[in-house]
Amino acid sequence: HSAGSGKSNSIAWTAYRLASLHNDDNEPVFTSVVIVTDRRNLDAQLQETITGFDHTIGSVCAIDEKKSSKDLKDALNAGKRIIVTTLQKFPVIYEEVDDTTDKRFAIIVDEAHSSQTGSSAMKLKAALADVSDALKEYAELEGKAEDELLDDNDRLVREMIAHGRHKNLSFFAFNDGSYHPFHVYSMRQAIEEGFILDVLQNYTTYRTCYQIAKNTKDNPDVPQSKALKTIKKYEELHPYNIQQKSAIIVETFRNVTKQKIKGKGKMMVVTSSRLAAVRYYHEIKNYLELNGDQKDVEWTESKLNGVNESQTKQVFHDEGNILIVAEKYQTGFDEPLLHTMIVDKKLRGVKAVQTLSRLNRTHPDKQDT
Repeated sequence: HSAGSGKSNSIAWTAYRLASLHNDDNEPVFTSVVIVTDRRNLDAQLQETITGFDHTIGSVCAIDEKKSSKDLKDALNAGKRIIVTTLQKFPVIYEEVDDTTDKRFAIIVDEAHSSQTGSSAMKLKAALADVSDALKEYAELEGKAEDELLDDNDRLVREMIAHGRHKNLSFFAFNDGSYHPFHVYSMRQAIEEGFILDVLQNYTTYRTCYQIAKNTKDNPDVPQSKALKTIKKYEELHPYNIQQKSAIIVETFRNVTKQKIKGKGKMMVVTSSRLAAVRYYHEIKNYLELNGDQKDVEWTESKLNGVNESQTKQVFHDEGNILIVAEKYQTGFDEPLLHTMIVDKKLRGVKAVQTLSRLNRTHPDKQDT
């Protein structure tokens, strides 16, 4: 699934379809459907999408940062129809889940390339696996009686349960291509069909931008905007100075971003750390105070924003212009009005795709990024 092409919807549809499946005796095929994400803060967009569906098949239980591992344990033991949780909550409860004999779980994994590795994933299997079924399977493999294996239950059985396949666990994953998916909706196809925008169409490095700025005198077709003049000055002064970078950010917003999406264009600044994000915040604020237009203040965390952390997304949509981030909003953040991204950190692999894809959401008035 390409970022921005509706993965949250696909996960939600899959969860509701699995939760409503019944066998010939009209019994639910799965006791519970468990949606697992490896992000420590449960993906708000995913949670909203799932809870926003029609609840005709029963309750949806979201185990977010406000809830504990005990809440997850209670939800599993109570047989809640759909449970949304983070992978990190499983290690705390894997020894406390009640008897799972005759219980069947459908596990939908977001970001399968990272979620199914490490001890957390092993303990997820241990928490949900049908012990009696697994013991029988292992006894046959070892050529021993089941009661012989129970003597060493603490270590051997737990390790055995955490590995291999289990009849009562069905995994459905959205992965990175390490396995062979039965269906692929590629970024190329999504762009061609108009579901997302091509974010690389107007991508440029600051060095390329500087070359354009430097050559504007020789090229009358390139306008001498304040943004280009600022970029030229920045390169000549100090390429690592956050104060100079902040000037470029503000002038790019004024000259480019603010003119887009019928004046509703927004910008994201991707920084390398929380410290860098705070420094950018103050430098941009100082630049705005010295150059007027204070209403262009960006929104970051609650202490700087003056709003609760859970409100940041909505406040940025309603009032914000520039969002300065450090890791947190590089994935799972859906804002169609986001037009411009300034990246001041190294991005590689999946993280590069996920980060740049924040820009690819379509809007009726959005022509490019």
